[in-house]
Amino acid sequence: MIVPRFTRSPIDTSIYNFYTIKRKPASNLIEKIRIIVGRETGIDPYCDTAFQGGEYVKSRQLFFYFIRRYTNMSQFATGRLLGKDRVTVLYAEKCVNKFKDSEKNYIYIFNAIDTKIKKLQSLLLNCKNEVDILNKK
Repeated sequence: MIVPRFTRSPIDTSIYNFYTIKRKPASNLIEKIRIIVGRETGIDPYCDTAFQGGEYVKSRQLFFYFIRRYTNMSQFATGRLLGKDRVTVLYAEKCVNKFKDSEKNYIYIFNAIDTKIKKLQSLLLNCKNEVDILNKK
């Protein structure tokens, strides 16, 4: 009796692996951005990634926007953080640029997140510079 090696065909398995969310340990800055966006919006961007409710979507859009702004990740890699494609990341950037100029509450949240990430980034750079100075001695 021949037992099938795969429960799905190899092509289905590879497509499934391509589109599933791979939660690898992200860099320190990415995790901090996730935490800051989650605290300011009240919704964790990693929570319910398939749900399309308005506040959940705005939280994910802000997360994508700030990841693209403060890291050098590609659109594809940024989308893979939440199991989305690069077009979703592009659309998120477009929406954030549109809303940050018009909605009053959105402007407040955007500015709060932006200032916190800038402070965090300067702290991380200072720490790296101090470590470099200590390593040279």
